[in-house]
Amino acid sequence: MIIQHAIQLLTQDVAPLGALSAPLVSWYGSAGLTIFFLWQVTRLYQLSTQTSQPFARVTRCLDKLAQERLQLDQDGLMLHPPGALKSRTQEPPPHLDRRDGKDFQLIDTTFQREPWLSPAWKQYRKTLVTEQVAWYIEPRIFSSRSAQELFSLETIFRGKLNLAWYQQVPSLLTGIGLLLTFIALLVGLSKLHADGHGIAGIQGLINGLAGKFLTSIVGLVCATAFTLIEKPL
Repeated sequence: MIIQHAIQLLTQDVAPLGALSAPLVSWYGSAGLTIFFLWQVTRLYQLSTQTSQPFARVTRCLDKLAQERLQLDQDGLMLHPPGALKSRTQEPPPHLDRRDGKDFQLIDTTFQREPWLSPAWKQYRKTLVTEQVAWYIEPRIFSSRSAQELFSLETIFRGKLNLAWYQQVPSLLTGIGLLLTFIALLVGLSKLHADGHGIAGIQGLINGLAGKFLTSIVGLVCATAFTLIEKPL
């Protein structure tokens, strides 16, 4: 009896806004979808803010170094054109006397301070090799693997930011909205039955038919809005 009473209550058409009449289950479902959407957006924004801070700190620290290294390579090509003979004991010009070891220490210290990035950096550090270059006194340090292979989003955010989940939230919102719509339609159709030469119960189905699509509309709107927010973040 309690279950039947609950079902009758949830399938009863109501118009709380005074304009659209929809089953109570559709109104509850729409409210639930909206709350779920707002919760996921808020959580995603908080996590994305937290994850962007380490990158911002590393960028501020290493951007100047990257520009200096780029200028160093350009100057080196101008002073040592292809085909020129160089002695391995040749002293580098003063402005090219750059120590890779010192720069490496700066990079290592910068990444070690960031708990989110330090595991990937430790793996990447193992791929670095040293090579003696003719116009440098100290060996230079080179990478044997692309940094992109180790500094992937899945590696950095593992256990901290579930990217796969947030990519599936729009599909989940759409699916739940459609499910609730079909449930409302199923309940309305279940009340139809043949009564002699006529069909009883069709009036209730037609009167609340528009409201039965409420959850689908809310689900699609929330899914679209979440996609527009999630991709930039």
